Amino acid sequence: WYKAGFKISVVHAITTEDEERVIAREKMSLDKSMVIVWRKGASGVKHVQEVKKEAVESISAWVSKNVNSLNLDTYIEILGKVLSRFTQYEKLLGLKGEGIKTVEDLVSNYIFPTVAQSLIEGISKGVGARIEDPYAVFYVLVKLLVPPTKTVRKLDPTTLIFLRVSGNIDKENLIQNKVITAGKDTISLVEPENANSINEKIQAFEKLEHVKRAINGDFNFKNPVHLLHYLEYVALKYPDRLEETIKQLRERSRYVDEALAIAKIFSRVLSDKDIEYEPCCKIVGGCKTGIERWV
Repeated sequence: WYKAGFKISVVHAITTEDEERVIAREKMSLDKSMVIVWRKGASGVKHVQEVKKEAVESISAWVSKNVNSLNLDTYIEILGKVLSRFTQYEKLLGLKGEGIKTVEDLVSNYIFPTVAQSLIEGISKGVGARIEDPYAVFYVLVKLLVPPTKTVRKLDPTTLIFLRVSGNIDKENLIQNKVITAGKDTISLVEPENANSINEKIQAFEKLEHVKRAINGDFNFKNPVHLLHYLEYVALKYPDRLEETIKQLRERSRYVDEALAIAKIFSRVLSDKDIEYEPCCKIVGGCKTGIERWV
C-alpha cells in the first residue's frame, strides 16, 4: 500500500493453528490469519484523523446491527473493514515517521484503536448504553469476544495489541489499573472465576481484592469495572440492598453510571454461561430468556 499504491478490498479470517494445542488451552490466542485481497487503485490524500472518524461512524453502525454475534471472526471482519478504509488513500496526513515507521504508527495508533472504538460504539448504539473509560472498554471487549472458561479468561501478548483501545493504553497501564494480571507466561483478565451455584458465585466475587476492600468500606475504585464487580456481589448476596447501595455509591464514586452501562451491555450480549450475566440481569432489573433475548 505505502509504496505500490494498492488498497485492501476484502479480508477473510481463517484458522491456521490447532485450537487444541497445549499453549492455547484456556487462553485466548488469536489463532486466526487473514487472507487479504489487494487491488490497484489507492488514490487521494486525507488526514488520518478524518479517516478514523469516518471509519468509526460507518463501521459502528454495522456493529450495532450485529451485537448478538460478536466473536473473533467478527473482529477480523471489522479489522478488514478498517484496513480497507485507511488503505483506499494513497497518502495519509498526520502520521509520524518515515517508511516502515509510518506504517507502524498507522497500525498501532490508528488501525487497532479504530477497530476497538468501532466495536464499542457499535455495541453502545445497539444496546443503548455508552461506556468511555478505556479500561472498561478493554474489559468489555475481552468479555464479549472471548467465550467464558472454567476459571478466568487468559490472553496472549498479541491479543493485547489487537484490542488496544488507544495509543496510550498498553500492558503496563492495564496491570496498574488492575484490569489484567501478568505472570511469566500468562496474562489473565481480572474477573471473578466462573462458578455454578449461587454460593460459589458469591465466593468468586469475594476473592477479588477490590471487592474485599469495598466490603470493608473502602470505595476507592480504580475504574468502573471494579465498581461493577462490587455491585454484582451485592446483587447476588444482598439483592434487597442493591438500590440503596447504588445511591450511596453515587456520593462516593464517579464510576457508577459507567458501571451500570456495562451491566446493561452484559445483560444483553454476554453469554449466559458467564458468571457476570446473572448479577448484571439483576442490576438492570431482569433479562429476557430464550429466543426473546435475541429479538
